[in-house]
Amino acid sequence: MLEIRRFLLAITTACNLKCDYCFVKDTQEFISIEKAKKWILFFLNSAGKDKLLYLYGGEPLIYFDFIKKIVPFFYQSARKINKRASIIIVTNGTIFNKKIGELIKKYQLKIMISLSGQKKSHDLFRHFKNGKGTFNMIGKNLKKFLKVVSTENLWVSYTLHPKMLKNFHSDLFYLINLGFENLHIEPVQYTLRVYWTNNEIRKFSQVIKNFFSYLEEKINQNQFLFISKLIRNLEISLKIAPKNEFYYNIYNNLRVWPPSKLTFCHFAPNILKKQLSRKKLFEKVILENGEKMNLKKLQRIFLALKEIETKGPRYFSAGEKIWKVYNQLCEELAQKIILKSQKNKLYKEYIKKALERAI
Repeated sequence: MLEIRRFLLAITTACNLKCDYCFVKDTQEFISIEKAKKWILFFLNSAGKDKLLYLYGGEPLIYFDFIKKIVPFFYQSARKINKRASIIIVTNGTIFNKKIGELIKKYQLKIMISLSGQKKSHDLFRHFKNGKGTFNMIGKNLKKFLKVVSTENLWVSYTLHPKMLKNFHSDLFYLINLGFENLHIEPVQYTLRVYWTNNEIRKFSQVIKNFFSYLEEKINQNQFLFISKLIRNLEISLKIAPKNEFYYNIYNNLRVWPPSKLTFCHFAPNILKKQLSRKKLFEKVILENGEKMNLKKLQRIFLALKEIETKGPRYFSAGEKIWKVYNQLCEELAQKIILKSQKNKLYKEYIKKALERAI
């Protein structure tokens, strides 16, 4: 059976922000606790020992009454069948209160905060519905998050728009200086007619190469920084490929959208229905009646997804090229680290810690 390690549960499409590049339509939909429990049991009963549940949206902390019920259910259900469970909440960082902090601390939840560097970068695109930037609010809440989230469990999501390239290098170091060790770098893709020129991709590539050189310097100093995409490449090379398991990005992005749609692509329910329908792919990437899904049927679908994996990026994302470049750079560094780990204990330790932090 296919091993499903990650399951992304979009608990709502509602959000208190209106970021310019967001692809999620704020339809104010919420998944019910009953449907969410069914999906969680579906996930936990799939093959594999380790289970990571993403809670995102929209803005998931808007739906905190749901979260405080589903978190204990997930852990209790996992313990009953002897699965290692963890949860990551992906938040815009503008919502925090005492009860949220208590829940995070009690269950040692992983948190990913969207913070796109310095104020001059972040507030370009990330703002409230009244147009006011969110940087200052996140700065206040970050101090509160740091009191309840360990460094190992705290991630920052840096969404990069081409117009932010001039600040890209300084933004990364700004985030590191704030205390983040875990970075998720996300170049903006298909949304709102955002296209990357070849020149912009070259600039992106150069900054990433320089930053990766710095990351290696820090490894040699026994000071580790972690990049989600790099970890994923290490994971594929060291944990998936040796088992001769096939690996699809679509498979890795198995997710559910309100009210109960199972999909293999996060763009599909929001902006790509017409494009996918024209290519007769829509029914393959969105299962409108997802509640009738079972693991055997899901496996048959996965085995038929090679067409989408090879042809799909043209339909899914105008950002295909920049992601290919980014993935290639991460793959090159991953192989370099693996090679060095054979003789260098620091690189071996880095791999160990990186895989422990995999999201």
